Amino acid sequence: MRSSRLAILTLGLALAGVAHADKKLDEAVARAAEQLRKGRPEEALKTLQKVAQSSSDPAAHQALARLQVRLGNSDAALASYRKAAQVAAAGPARAAALAELALFELRVAPAAEARAHAEQAAAAHESAAGWAALTIAQARSGQLEAALANSERALASGPTSALAHVARGEVLLASGRSPDAVTAFRRARELEAGSVAAAAGLARALASRGEG
Repeated sequence: MRSSRLAILTLGLALAGVAHADKKLDEAVARAAEQLRKGRPEEALKTLQKVAQSSSDPAAHQALARLQVRLGNSDAALASYRKAAQVAAAGPARAAALAELALFELRVAPAAEARAHAEQAAAAHESAAGWAALTIAQARSGQLEAALANSERALASGPTSALAHVARGEVLLASGRSPDAVTAFRRARELEAGSVAAAAGLARALASRGEG
């Protein structure tokens, strides 16, 4: 159940289809995706490790972390996400790196660590990702009033962000507002059809209404 609640991580798991500022990183990600497709995960891992080792771009470390998650190496992924947050410059990049770190920590690390990084993400830059990460962290720790307020901030920052709507669904569901949660998760799926987080949240919200 814990993993399904945190399926939000899969919003960033795809190795291909995301454009980065660094052309070499784009090429490495595409090559790793092709290696995975051909059943050569170790080669894909080496490809992204190589680019991350020589890069100060947080996106390189995030790409490596997502592959490590996909390959089941949570400890290595956590280290890579932390590295991404460490090297990220102030502003949007730092907020995004801290938000993704917090969301992963909700799955594998103490809740207090995740909440602290989510708070840092929200403070680093006014973004849907930062507020959404904080919303989910607070909802998980029972801070429902604060989580609800921050979910509204997430939606104000990114009304077309699937992550913001997933976060809204999480806090509504935790607050016992299943019908509203269903609406939020359905909106997230409309915005990102392949969102596992939205699908998992919707399934739980419907189940809570006896419609699972």
